[in-house]
Order: sequence, then C-alpha cells, then structure tokens
Amino acid sequence: MVRSVVIEELRQKFDRWYSQQHLPMALTEFKCEKCWRFWSAADAGVHYAVYQFADMARLDAALESDGFKSLVADYDKTWPSGVTRTRDMLTLAGGGARRLRLVRVLRDAGLMRRAGW
Repeated sequence: MVRSVVIEELRQKFDRWYSQQHLPMALTEFKCEKCWRFWSAADAGVHYAVYQFADMARLDAALESDGFKSLVADYDKTWPSGVTRTRDMLTLAGGGARRLRLVRVLRDAGLMRRAGW
C-alpha cells in the first residue's frame, strides 16, 4: 500500500498523473493481480494505492526489479515537493490463502538508497 499526502493545489494534477501514467506503469512493471486507488473520505489530501500479488515471491521479485526502481524514480522526479509518501506491507488477517504485501519506505531518497531501493 502506498500512502501519499498531496497538498490541495496539486490534487487534481496528482490524480490525473497517477491514473493515466503511474498506475498503468505500475501494473506493467509489478505484474500484480489487481490494484485499487482511493482518496480518503476523512482527509481529502490522502491518496492510497493498493497492489495485490498472488504470493510473497511474486511481490519480492517485483520489488527487486529495475521496473520498481524506475517507478520510484518517476514518482520522485514528478513530485519533488508538495507530495509525501510512505509504503506499508500488509498481510491478510485470518491466514487466508492470498496474501498482500507491500513495502514501507520513507520518501527520503537517502533512506531509500540505504535500503536498496
């Protein structure tokens, strides 16, 4: 899950960019099964993107790919200010057969480099 906090002046531009450019690019690079986007009903500036993978191995492969690194670079280049983001890893509660895992990384480029992103 990717959580982005977007300042008001950029929300329409961010929404258009995410739906028309970033999400299609993410689907191609991640090879995930499904994805969803949400704007928070409680905080209008919070955007969520959730990606579903068949298993942890497929997600791990996606996160190690050059495509993922390109996605991160594209996001950082497009939104150098006015948007902050974090990622989180989730596992379906109750031990279901399908698991969803995502990665949490602070937007700080130095931290991403140290973490191998």
